[in-house]
Amino acid sequence: MKKIKLARQTLYLSLFTSFFLVMAMLFLFYTGNKIATRHAPLIDASMEIKLEITTGHLWFEEIASGDRHESIETVWKHLENAEWYAKAMLNGGTNLEGTFLPMSDPHMRSSIKSVLEALKKFKQIAQLRYQDITRYKSGSALDQKFDRVFSEAISEADHVETMIQKNFAEELQHFQTFSGTMLAIFSFISIVLSLFLYRREQQRQVHIDTINKANYSIKEKNDQLQLIAHYDQLTGLPNRILFLDRLEQELSHSKRTNSIISLLFIDLDKFKSINDQLGHYAGDILLQQVSARLKKCVREDDSVIRLSGDEFVIMLSNIESKDEAIDASRNVANKLIKKLNKVFYLEGKSAHISASVGIAVSPDDGDNSDILLRNADTAMYYAKAQGKNNYQFFSKKLNELALKRVAMEEDLRLGISEKQFQLFFQPQLDFASHKVNGAEVLVRWKHPNLGMIMPGDFIPVAENCGLIQELDALITKMAFEQYQKWQQQGIDIGHLSLNVSPISFRRPDFVSEIVGYITRYKINAQKIELELIESVLVENTDRTQQTLSELSSIGIRIAIDDFGTGYSSMAYLKDFPINTLKIDRTFILGYEESDVGKAILKNIVSLGKDLDLEIVAEGIETPEQERFVKALGCQIGQGFLFSRPIPAKELENFIENMPDNILYLKMDKIS
Repeated sequence: MKKIKLARQTLYLSLFTSFFLVMAMLFLFYTGNKIATRHAPLIDASMEIKLEITTGHLWFEEIASGDRHESIETVWKHLENAEWYAKAMLNGGTNLEGTFLPMSDPHMRSSIKSVLEALKKFKQIAQLRYQDITRYKSGSALDQKFDRVFSEAISEADHVETMIQKNFAEELQHFQTFSGTMLAIFSFISIVLSLFLYRREQQRQVHIDTINKANYSIKEKNDQLQLIAHYDQLTGLPNRILFLDRLEQELSHSKRTNSIISLLFIDLDKFKSINDQLGHYAGDILLQQVSARLKKCVREDDSVIRLSGDEFVIMLSNIESKDEAIDASRNVANKLIKKLNKVFYLEGKSAHISASVGIAVSPDDGDNSDILLRNADTAMYYAKAQGKNNYQFFSKKLNELALKRVAMEEDLRLGISEKQFQLFFQPQLDFASHKVNGAEVLVRWKHPNLGMIMPGDFIPVAENCGLIQELDALITKMAFEQYQKWQQQGIDIGHLSLNVSPISFRRPDFVSEIVGYITRYKINAQKIELELIESVLVENTDRTQQTLSELSSIGIRIAIDDFGTGYSSMAYLKDFPINTLKIDRTFILGYEESDVGKAILKNIVSLGKDLDLEIVAEGIETPEQERFVKALGCQIGQGFLFSRPIPAKELENFIENMPDNILYLKMDKIS
């Protein structure tokens, strides 16, 4: 009986133990699953918030720099995704990736609300910058605020992720300790249950491995986020965000140690032409090769940064004196200019570029990152104005010029919208008929406060700030309107010569726009002549050939302006449908003093005649100059000897009184 009772008790105990053990195992399984279900989606959500914000920020910076063709809608989509995950962490939500349970911790909920608020500010600033992206360029106050709000959002999201991981780790530790204890106790209770416990232990280990893999995945994603957020994906160089952080640290260090920092702001010349000619893939290869060459120009402790697009910055730090900083900056600038002047090979094709470099030295040129970077940028623009492919140091004079340039940009923007421009026309005379053969359109800015401003003072500003296309469109429209009035009045001025900027000529819709004007104002296309500078012919020969052929096919005349000062070559002339060569005035003015200049002038005229081109001599100021160019074979003359640039009404009077205007020509024949 005792044996039966003992067996029964043993059976009951075994059953009770087995039941309790089963219940314990179910409890452990439920607890582990609950931990994973509650925390893993929240960790994923916090990472997705950072990833979406960072990606939206990067796409927006690419759009702002003009280097990529991305839609702004992509930026808004990433910000909306980040907002959805933040709200899911607050209120719960479900998407294809899983179910997100709302957080209960008040502190974490407060941080998520801060993320939502930062996202709202981030999108507002992005919308404001996108509305006027040419105004709020890289380095502006709004751009800096844009980066700070981005950093705030990332920081808050990091804080939430850290708290979730901390809670996760604590619960996981408790779970592991508790489950380990239970399993250790029950492993001694019954040999019969050992196999079951062993299997449950295996299952527990699977859960732990899953959690460890999740933690490893989290670490990998965090590393990836750090890489995306702080390094340029194309070149591997530190990006603008990391650079500004480093610059602030270096400036603080320099103040403590009385050391000096030098910034070299580098902008690549002709990079857009490479992109247009060879494509963006070749442009990306070029940027990678430029980055490699720049790194060879500096010490290991110095920094090379890709700021945006084709703009780079080199930071030289830990320099003991200003003289040493100036010498080091000059040495690096000369070295990088020399290296970048060497030919680049892009997918079997050669390409040549140069660089304009601006240099600012702390603390004289700025004791904080914003001022120092802005002044280096100002010096770079001055280097471009000096002909590119050189370096310039910042100075107070440059700062004054920069302030004047900013003021002129604002006035120019207003001037275009209010049409503050007046057209002038300089007649071109046919030497054979002594009649007006045509007129070149020139523009003056009638500034309400500064009076009449010449094009040499505002055209470069329009090109640098992105307003040249709007200005060209306005001038072209005004010129066609005036020509239509002359047609309606029966006044024949010959052909109308319009100067076209290279930027406007490269636009895909340039031909259709010109055709639209011709159709709208009912003007004979053969009466229109477009003047291009020589560099346009060599930047992208295939595209240029196509554009010029389309213009020529509808009858529009093509003239090469200032011929002889740039890339003069018979090869270029014979490959394109050119009608007119306009000899630069420098050859006319200096022919008497230079036998070389006279020989060049004769060769240009001979070249044009051999190619059956019309030759126009610009800048004729004396009868002697006129006789000389006529003797060479020039057919058309233009210059102060005949007339200065004059308003439309005065041109009408000039044409009407032509017999009096050319009296000196008749007298010259008699003599």
